[in-house]
Amino acid sequence: MLRLALAGKHITAHRERGYVVPKYALLIYGDSSHLDELDQLFGPFSNDTILAHKHFATQIDRQGAKLITGAPLEPPATATSIHLDSHITDGPFIKSANTLDGFYIIEAYDLDHAIEIAKLCPAPNGGVEVRPVAELPDTALAP
Repeated sequence: MLRLALAGKHITAHRERGYVVPKYALLIYGDSSHLDELDQLFGPFSNDTILAHKHFATQIDRQGAKLITGAPLEPPATATSIHLDSHITDGPFIKSANTLDGFYIIEAYDLDHAIEIAKLCPAPNGGVEVRPVAELPDTALAP
């Protein structure tokens, strides 16, 4: 198994050697039913939240993976949705108590490695969904 061959090495070294390194999206979901009261108390990005995510970013590296990007999302009320018929509405596409609050894109050895990293991700009011990022050929999105 490829992961056994890579164990103990940082993922960047394997990319430099020409290995294809899979990417995973860590989708952070939260319970938005009390979002307004939390924002009034702490603001959307409290110091504790920011510190927890900074710590998580260092843990990704310590786990031998690589953080590609990540960002928090503004509250669902700021969303604009475009439906199949090109109809535009304000607000999230789906009304739900659980909302997508942020994401990370990481490189990890495999799905098991990505799941172990996702378990460390701060998501105090929800959870984290792990999804492989589809690999497209370089020409797939060329004009």
